[in-house]
Amino acid sequence: MHIVKQVAEYKIPLFAAIAAILTVTAARAAVPVFQKGEQGMVRPFKLKGVSLPDFVRGYAKFTGTRIEVGGSWESELKGSVNLLINRPIKEDVLTELFHQALQDNGYAVIDGPDKSGWIIQQARDARDGAIPVYDSTEVPASHRMITVIHTLKYASADNVARFMRSFMPVNSRIIPQFRSQLSITNDGINIQKSLKLVQLLDTEEAAKRARDMDSQRDSKRVCNEREHKIENITVEKLEIKDVAQMGSGSTSSTSTSLTKWSSFSGSSTPQRKGSVRGGK
Repeated sequence: MHIVKQVAEYKIPLFAAIAAILTVTAARAAVPVFQKGEQGMVRPFKLKGVSLPDFVRGYAKFTGTRIEVGGSWESELKGSVNLLINRPIKEDVLTELFHQALQDNGYAVIDGPDKSGWIIQQARDARDGAIPVYDSTEVPASHRMITVIHTLKYASADNVARFMRSFMPVNSRIIPQFRSQLSITNDGINIQKSLKLVQLLDTEEAAKRARDMDSQRDSKRVCNEREHKIENITVEKLEIKDVAQMGSGSTSSTSTSLTKWSSFSGSSTPQRKGSVRGGK
């Protein structure tokens, strides 16, 4: 009876331990396990509410890609992933889904040292990191953050960049490098869309209209700079002579010596006895 009693006493803790083990196993099962099928294709999969760190771990393990973050995965990567793929896909398509998932959660990858892998950063920081650079004639249709250099034919890079900033998404960048050259940083797909709008601005007619507007704006600015208002004027030792007597050749003259006279905002204010006001 004593032995049976001991087993009964430990029954509840035993069930609790089993439940804890199952909970941990379920938590670990959240890491997606991508599988290869025929011809190296990725088998269909479904991800619902998978945490971003677990998704990145699953992708890194499946592709053998070295991926790093600035700290612990859970503290540096925030967000979740929902994907439903009901047909086999190529591995490069899975890579695009990886970049898109990062982009949707505000992240991007930069190249590691010697291109040994990828480092995940906040998208606003990745803009200044080691990302691929392309000419505008070979922009890839990718969700990865890249930089594209585009040369203009007619328009000014300053005018185009100023106009385009209103249409650029968050964490993107457009900078006039030279008078006829733009640097655009964004994901490849959005850069392709931006370049279509840039081409509409880079015509001879549009460039002439922009130059005319700049000329009018510059002229208006020059006129505004010439306009000024005298707020305070101070005159030291002013002497006034009778002009009529000077014209008649007379050696005598009537003069008044003024030591100091000040005017504020166009109105005269005498400073001491003997001051002279404007007018006759």
